[in-house]
Amino acid sequence: MGKKLVTKKSNKVKRFPYIEVSGIQNQYLDAALLQCIDQESLSFALRDEFKIIKKAGILPAELKQNKFSKEELVEQVSPHLLENYNFYNYLAQKWEGIQTQTLKNHFKEDYSSFTLDQWADEIRTMIQENDMPVFASVNLLRFYNNGQLKVLIHSILEDFAVQFYYESGIQMEGYDIDWDEVDEELAAEFEDESEELDLSELENEQKPEERLRLASRLIGLVADQLSELEDSSEYKALYEQELQETVKLHEELVNLNQEMKTKESQHQVVVKENRTLSKNVDSLTTKLEQSKKELGKLGLSLGEIRKEKEDLEKVNGVLERKVNTLEKEQNSIGEKVKQEVKREYDLKILLMKDEYEKKLYQLERELDEKEKEKEQTDMASSELESIRKELETIKNDLGVVEKERNELAEQINALNRTKEDSEDPLFGFNEDDIEDFVEFDNKPTRN
Repeated sequence: MGKKLVTKKSNKVKRFPYIEVSGIQNQYLDAALLQCIDQESLSFALRDEFKIIKKAGILPAELKQNKFSKEELVEQVSPHLLENYNFYNYLAQKWEGIQTQTLKNHFKEDYSSFTLDQWADEIRTMIQENDMPVFASVNLLRFYNNGQLKVLIHSILEDFAVQFYYESGIQMEGYDIDWDEVDEELAAEFEDESEELDLSELENEQKPEERLRLASRLIGLVADQLSELEDSSEYKALYEQELQETVKLHEELVNLNQEMKTKESQHQVVVKENRTLSKNVDSLTTKLEQSKKELGKLGLSLGEIRKEKEDLEKVNGVLERKVNTLEKEQNSIGEKVKQEVKREYDLKILLMKDEYEKKLYQLERELDEKEKEKEQTDMASSELESIRKELETIKNDLGVVEKERNELAEQINALNRTKEDSEDPLFGFNEDDIEDFVEFDNKPTRN
């Protein structure tokens, strides 16, 4: 038997559906999702997402140079997140890990039986006590049980729209908020916080990037304060003390910066490897599923082909028997046809022979009649020739008679002239008188 294909369950990448909320722009929901990774990871991850950054108007070189803050990236990328589903799915996977840890840390009791009102109360309480950012609450309500709690996002964003703006830099439309006034309050609040910064805050921070941010703010604040007190002898000792502390902070800032660069480099390598592996796993999983489907289709096709082959073999056997029978019938029919054709041919020959003989007899009779007609014609020609000869003879005789008549007339005329000269009684008669003695007819008579 062939080896069975074994698929590791851990290699199968979960594919999250794109969850929308009626009445809320997808841009706001995706802005919350983009908050689940830091600025450096987001910049690095976006370098290969050419469709997204092209729509957002961002160049790959700008991402490599870290020219954008996280707020700027979220604002520009959130409207175009779904230009690549794989990138959306990558962020959803990141959030799933965060969500699992969040539920484990913040919900001590069984939350699976919570009603919608209980969920709303718990979420509001955690936001108000700074236990959960607004963007995290939006993601939790959006992705918990494939959108089971997404109806609560409306009220959360309505109550905490300003705080969401502080976190993401996104000013949401449709809320009765004067964002210019909010910006002024935010600037004033930032200034107040700067004045209250001290070294204890810096020491208590755990994340290096937060320590770096606070140290930078503190150095700037101290520099501004010392510039005003530099000329006062009253605060000289304090100035020197603060100056030493500033140098110390500067050195720590340099160390932290170096540490951050090292960690950023390592993090980028890990992120890149993870994304490459994730894409490879997606591709291999897809190919494996496709191969399984094709194998199943081939198996079904093979079974159908075998069945068709058996049916065709049965039909072939029946047809062969029919062919043998038809061949026998054909031979028998062939002999009958030959005999029938021979009889018809013989009959046609007899008919043609009889018809020929009749035509031959008729032609012989016609020939005899023609010969008789020809003989009669020859006889008529002979008679006509005889008549022509007789007529010619008569004409000749008539000519002779006319000639004789003319000669006689001349003689008579001559005699008349002689009578006039001699007045001889013998010759004293005219032409008309001769008729009394001679019967004269110049008309020819037919023999």
